[in-house]
Amino acid sequence: MKKELNKVSQIVQETQAHLENHLAAIIQSSDDAIVSKTMDGIVLYWNKGAERLFGYSSKEMLGKSINILAPLIKDEHKEILEKYNKGEKLENYEKQRIKKDGSLIDVSLTVSPIFDDKKKVVGFSTVARDISERKKAENALQKNNERFFKIFDINPIGMVLLNLETTVYEYVNEKFVAYFGYTKAEVIGKTSSELNLSDTEYEKKITSKLRDQGKIEDFEILVRKKNGEPFWALVSVEVITMNDTQYVLSSFYDITKRKKAEEELLAVNKELESYIGQLAESEEKFKVVLDSAQIGAWDLNLVRDTTWRSLLHDKIFGYDHLLPEWGYEIFITHVIPEDREYVKQRFEEAYSKGKFSMECRIKKVNDNSICWISAQGLAYKNEKGELTKMMGIVIDINERKKAEDDLKNSNERFFSIFDNNPIGMAIIDIETTVYEYVNEKFVAYFGY
Repeated sequence: MKKELNKVSQIVQETQAHLENHLAAIIQSSDDAIVSKTMDGIVLYWNKGAERLFGYSSKEMLGKSINILAPLIKDEHKEILEKYNKGEKLENYEKQRIKKDGSLIDVSLTVSPIFDDKKKVVGFSTVARDISERKKAENALQKNNERFFKIFDINPIGMVLLNLETTVYEYVNEKFVAYFGYTKAEVIGKTSSELNLSDTEYEKKITSKLRDQGKIEDFEILVRKKNGEPFWALVSVEVITMNDTQYVLSSFYDITKRKKAEEELLAVNKELESYIGQLAESEEKFKVVLDSAQIGAWDLNLVRDTTWRSLLHDKIFGYDHLLPEWGYEIFITHVIPEDREYVKQRFEEAYSKGKFSMECRIKKVNDNSICWISAQGLAYKNEKGELTKMMGIVIDINERKKAEDDLKNSNERFFSIFDNNPIGMAIIDIETTVYEYVNEKFVAYFGY
């Protein structure tokens, strides 16, 4: 009996050691910084991801104060403890940290308490993810939005942003309200029909055409001022996306004097005809995706044909529980067809290089939504060079991809307005006084 108990004890110890080694390997392979510290901020654990992110080696940080990374870290400890005591989640906690070289880095923190055997909190474990690129994209997006609205507000032609779904005016510039005789407060929050700006049936035709084509340029329309006085306007409209909302961007230019001159010319010479053509361009499609900051881990034993995964791993693919089985064939069915060849190449590289890193799109099983993921891992071979094991992590990177797409769309939106503006426009570097951008109308004016 004693012999059997000793054997069971040995098996338990070996299993526990295997699990501990397994967990340590996953943590060490993570690109994220994983740090454990006491309540006083003394570092107890510092993984390879932390070394790469902050520049300090494990030897330099173990036993040292975490204050090295941020001057106000003590206040943050207090804030974290207060949030924990209130039962608040400490996820995606965005802060700045100081790297070893003195540079600042933006990170997203997920903080978890560490308990002793009496269930008392004795410290915190922190996962820090580098969000510098996302922050740069967000800052660039904010600057582009500021630049967009600055040009929008000072533009010498009337401009308005109408919510495509609600058809309500949300932004107007001074020139627009000057044309129509309203104040901004009287226009914002109202529809064109409520303000009786133009014929309702004509508006419906324009809206239908706009939904099909995405953009209509330089069409003439008879509109009405607040006092009922009609005037002719040259209008261009385009569907744009801003802050995840689709808008109709419209520009109005009073052409009443020009129309009067045309009528006079027609009376003198009936053979003279003048009109402005309508040009249509292909519809732009704007896509948005949800963001997430969770990590999934996996371990594939190719000899035993077994797989271990964390619950978060399967949740990233849209499951609310762990599947009974998982393998490459299941994974590749989630990858969208356009990315499968790329994914296969990355796994083939893992065989020769011993590691892989990739970004691809998957389809979630719960709602069929498309999601960007980042996957990194290691591949192990036996003495014969045969692949025996693979392990790694998978991360939902929708948030970063979204920021990059928003920045791209913002740039396209700005230069669309800039290039197609009916007045000459130029951008000059204040420091060098050098022209950096000009539109077609500007060079047409000056003959260059």
